[in-house]
This record gives sequence, C-alpha cells and structure tokens, in this order.
Amino acid sequence: MSRLRWSDVEVLDGDRLRLRTDGELRSGAWLAVLGPNGAGKSTFLRCLAGMEDHGGHVMVGDQRQASASRAEWARRVALVPQNPVVPEGMSVAEYVLLGRTAHLSWFGAEGADDRSRVAEVIDQLDLAELADRPLDRISGGELQRATLARALVTEAEVLLLDEPTSALDLAHQLHVLELVDEVRRARGLTVVAAMHDLTLAGRFADRLTLLADGETVAAGGVDDVLTSAVLSRTYGVDIRILDDPDLGRIITPVPRPPAT
Repeated sequence: MSRLRWSDVEVLDGDRLRLRTDGELRSGAWLAVLGPNGAGKSTFLRCLAGMEDHGGHVMVGDQRQASASRAEWARRVALVPQNPVVPEGMSVAEYVLLGRTAHLSWFGAEGADDRSRVAEVIDQLDLAELADRPLDRISGGELQRATLARALVTEAEVLLLDEPTSALDLAHQLHVLELVDEVRRARGLTVVAAMHDLTLAGRFADRLTLLADGETVAAGGVDDVLTSAVLSRTYGVDIRILDDPDLGRIITPVPRPPAT
C-alpha cells in the first residue's frame, strides 16, 4: 500500500476559487474532510478520483494521476459519490459486479473469484435479500450501501466516500462506518471521507481537514481540529463539545435563545 499525496491542487470557476489544498496521508489512515455546505468537500474528492479538472498534482505512491490511464487510477482509487448514477434495469448484484471491471482485460469476463468477492461484500452490507432487485426499486439508503459495495469490490488502495451516511438510518450509519473501518484495518486501506456528522468524524477518523470557501482552515488530529473555537468560527454558530465516558466526544450546536 502507498501513501496519498496532493500538492498545489486548485480548482477555479472563472475568478472564483472553489478549492485550494495541499497535503498527504499515510497508507491505512482515515481522513475526514469537514466544512459547511459549499466548502469544497465534494470537489476535493472528485479531484482525488480524477473526475474534476484541477491544477497541481495527485499521487498514490510514486504514480501520478496525470500519467495514469482511467482504468489504472480506478484500480487504485475508488469513489463512492453522494448521488450515484443508476443504470436502468440493472440489479443490485449486477451493479456491484461493475466494481470488478477495472480488473478485467478489454474482452475479459467476470470469473468465479469476481462473483465470490461480490457475494461476500453484498452479505457484509446486508444486501443479500436485495441482490436480484432492480436498483430503481430500492431505497436511497439501500442504494448508498450498494454503491459502497461496488467500491469495496474494486479492492482499491484509496477509498473516497462522499457523505457515506447521509441516506442511512441510525443503525446502518454505524454499521457502514464500522465495516469501512474494519476493511481499512485489515487491508491497510486509505480512507478519505467527506462528512457532516462531526461526532462520527471524530470517532472514526485519525486525521481531519476542515475546509471553508475552498481553503483549509484547520488540519491535523482530532484535538487540533475538533475544538469549540475552531468549529464555532468556521460554521458560524456556537458549538459545544461534550465528553461522554461511553460515547467519547459529542459535538453539538448550541441553540440560540428565543427572540424576545
């Protein structure tokens, strides 16, 4: 496995800055990308995935994104988008199997090992009962899990997650993040996740980057980024951090007093 590096990465929309960032992540680390809506989180993930035109360089190990083919990069970096494109009429199992495409030759077909890997991941994500169901007949949360399954079967070195729990109920939020963490530890998988839930980010990530207006305002460990002062200033609301002996760090906005 290899570390992920990005340098002088910049995205402009005319004269408006959408993203400017530098950094690196050791192999097997989990980076949570935080920030208000429009901060540049999804843009950052698309840059890492090679799906957004940008200045600067992105590297996995000693391979530059700019010199890799689309298939080569897809074998190393997998993106789980927030709003995936759903092929019409395709079943959940067929959709997950698409994750093996990057490993096939031009005229190759999926083999028994590919299908076995797909079945294993489908079972891990509680999708077995939905395997034969068309994608347009499952819920948003089920589709989110299917999209994650498709990314996991690529066996990429870097997994990019764009709001991975946004459509999930409370039980599946924890289950999915625990599964990603389990795979990360077992494989040395590097995870970069754009997250809105600051409490979950602090629980699972070991590195954090806080964006605002396309630029990094804080980066480092949990104690460096998840502070009341930093978060309150960035989100424009008073944020309180509570330490629970069982749940750890809980981060919550403080309600404004009612108008009199």
